[in-house]
Amino acid sequence: MIWTRTYILPYLLMLACNNFAQQQAPRLFSKLIMSNQIDTLRSQFSNNKFFYEKYELQTLVALSFYPELKDTEISFRRRKLKTTMVARPKGMNVFRGKGKRHYIIYINDFPSAKISPDSVSFNAQIGVIGHELAHLVEYAQYLIVENVVLLGFPI
Repeated sequence: MIWTRTYILPYLLMLACNNFAQQQAPRLFSKLIMSNQIDTLRSQFSNNKFFYEKYELQTLVALSFYPELKDTEISFRRRKLKTTMVARPKGMNVFRGKGKRHYIIYINDFPSAKISPDSVSFNAQIGVIGHELAHLVEYAQYLIVENVVLLGFPI
């Protein structure tokens, strides 16, 4: 019994430390450096995208992490919301096939917003937009029936 504690505990600690050592540090972007690369980002990721000009750079950087959305039609629009941002399928596009859907990401940057994207750092803005893009990747995998339930229509 004692030998078990002697050998297993250090082994478990070694595994735990090794697991933490493999996590990557968060990636930080410089607004100045990324603005110098905006033409490259536009050429690669702006196909079928309609940007809200104020957050175009942040959106392009976030889109660079989602190559599966490269040709997906996405509109970024300003709208008063109860939250900072929200991602939704566009209109009746929930009934289209998986590769033919269009999406809208609404951005609330009005002064009355509880947390405006303007009040956070450049990297946080990229993160929030990336979070909404992750929802679009998830929505794109849903079947038509699941999208109808997602919009709040019970079946």
